[in-house]
Amino acid sequence: MRFLHCADLHIDRAFEGLPESITMQNQLMQANEQTLQNIVELALAEQVDAVLLVGDTFHQNIPSLYIQHQFNQQMQRLAQAEIPVFLSFGNHDYYTPERYWFTFPDNVYVFTSEAVQTFTLQTKSGKTYAVSGFSYEHPWLEKEMVAAFPTRMAVDYHIGLYHGQQTGKRYAPFQLTSLKQKGYDYWALGHIHVPTILSEQKPVILYPGCPQGHTRKEQQTSVVLAELTAQTCRYEKRQVASLPFKQVTLSLKEVLEQKEVPQFLMQAFERVADGLYQVVFTDTQTLPSQWLHTANKEDLLQHCNWQFAQQKRKVYIYDCLEQATNTTVYPLLDQASYQDLTTASHQETMSQLLAQRLGTSLHLHQWAMENFDEIYQGYLEELKKYLKST
Repeated sequence: MRFLHCADLHIDRAFEGLPESITMQNQLMQANEQTLQNIVELALAEQVDAVLLVGDTFHQNIPSLYIQHQFNQQMQRLAQAEIPVFLSFGNHDYYTPERYWFTFPDNVYVFTSEAVQTFTLQTKSGKTYAVSGFSYEHPWLEKEMVAAFPTRMAVDYHIGLYHGQQTGKRYAPFQLTSLKQKGYDYWALGHIHVPTILSEQKPVILYPGCPQGHTRKEQQTSVVLAELTAQTCRYEKRQVASLPFKQVTLSLKEVLEQKEVPQFLMQAFERVADGLYQVVFTDTQTLPSQWLHTANKEDLLQHCNWQFAQQKRKVYIYDCLEQATNTTVYPLLDQASYQDLTTASHQETMSQLLAQRLGTSLHLHQWAMENFDEIYQGYLEELKKYLKST
């Protein structure tokens, strides 16, 4: 039996903690819908026997009519492929039936209460399986729910759906030993947004993480594709996020003036994949101090993201920062400059040479004066390499 384990989709959640200049929520919200579509397309491509949605599929307990419609359309795609979906509700989207405008398609098996329910089905290959679970009816559930789950039934495979956490009291606390005592083949957990494996052997017990991150802290996103056999359970993480949070490190070693940074940054991002990026600049010693202060950063972000929007790309830079480093940058010099270094034996000559060779910018001249000893030794090392190579 093969199935897709997903949790904490939060399909109607806004992206949080982003600068105002890129909080284009209408565009970003489309990423949520695309992530759901990616999940469905993965299920179809892998021809799974079932899809498990273990709580907080919606971020609000009153999903908008539009969001409900988008969700049902995707469920209809799975219905056409005869793939059942098991849907439980968590602490964010706790279930109250009158808040839903649509009847879920027949292939969607909904856990409608805090009382544990069990559905028994058969795969296309004839294997029988049971799925047991519950839904929140309130924004918290202090009761430990494992005791209400039935022991393993007389089926080929038994799966438990559980939206909760081991610690605390508000979100269906549980003991790992209690889960194992039920004799199930797999426990599909939800609520913790970080992929977490609690048991690697039968029963496999794990959190898949959230499919799409909505804050910069949610960079580990995934769903789990699992396969049960009589003896084993194989599983692997799959990425479905439409706009994953990423970090990129860029060296500004060859960027000598502040005005060159925007063009350099846009060129560096010409071929990056869709995503929300934090950029870490390194080797920035040749740039003025405080060149990336708050106002400059906001201007840089707004400029780049506006250009991405004009290019109709799904790329956003939400933050950029300067990484402190103790490594001095030695901009490339031509052959004549290396030869001149052999005669540059005091600070004034060296600083004048650097100002002449690297440009007339005042901050470069000041940088050369302030870091004379380290720069001079650095260039001497470069000179040795040059002489050796020739």
